Amino acid sequence: MKWDLFFLSAITVVGGFSILSSAGDLSRIREINREKATLSELDRIAQERFKKGCLLLSSGKYPNFSFPLVEEGKRVGVKNQSLPNGTIVCDVQGGTASIRDGRMNNLASTTNRSLVGKTIKKFRGGTYSQPQLQ
Repeated sequence: MKWDLFFLSAITVVGGFSILSSAGDLSRIREINREKATLSELDRIAQERFKKGCLLLSSGKYPNFSFPLVEEGKRVGVKNQSLPNGTIVCDVQGGTASIRDGRMNNLASTTNRSLVGKTIKKFRGGTYSQPQLQ
């Protein structure tokens, strides 16, 4: 009788750990799903920005342009003047940002390389002023 009670207790303990492990797994799955939804939404936002038109970040002078990446809080402008609030800038890796008080914020990025490539082709070799990091 004591052995039956021992085995029943052991099974209960193991089952309890299994349930706790499953609860932890479910929590992790929920976290991953939230992250996927967030990334999917940011990808959609970035693609929309590229389609509507964004200013490709560049530095250097023609023909030796380099193309820096968007970076939260970094100042950006044209000829040492800030871009207007709401201006959308983008980079060659699919990153986008909106300008607020002369700084990049609200970053979003896409992995749609063909869309990014179309934007890059528009700007390569341009002789006008492109937004540059300050």
